Amino acid sequence: MEIELAVDLLEKNEKYLEIELILDELNVIVHLDFSKNYSLWIKSADTSDILYKVEEEGGIDGPEAVAMAIKKMRKTLDQLYYYKPIGKYLLKKEKRTVLISKLFKKFFDTDKCCVCFEETSVIITCYHYCCHKCIEKTKFCPICGQDLYG
Repeated sequence: MEIELAVDLLEKNEKYLEIELILDELNVIVHLDFSKNYSLWIKSADTSDILYKVEEEGGIDGPEAVAMAIKKMRKTLDQLYYYKPIGKYLLKKEKRTVLISKLFKKFFDTDKCCVCFEETSVIITCYHYCCHKCIEKTKFCPICGQDLYG
């Protein structure tokens, strides 16, 4: 499957693959750039915040290398989970990062989401706290009514 997609992308002179999907109940855009190096990032489809990013050195040349990059992207997506207090995706093997953020929580500005009351570090334009999942469900701040996108 990956090799056919890789061949098709290269025949069209594409240098990246972009997919919109739902990952842990968030609408996200997954971007895989294989023009020079392996670069994968995930951003919120609603807020354009970068929620995960990884870049690796090394050229990607030819359909086999592009197919391997696509396989690597799929494997990475399977290993990610959304960690709400910091508003980012983490690899499941990065449990240490979660523990560190809990230990040093006093150094992170966090508060409760004004909608679901779960802890978040995401501050919207009017300086109220609102997690990504709740932001996706509204166009206006639930506290002051300010337009979030205008």
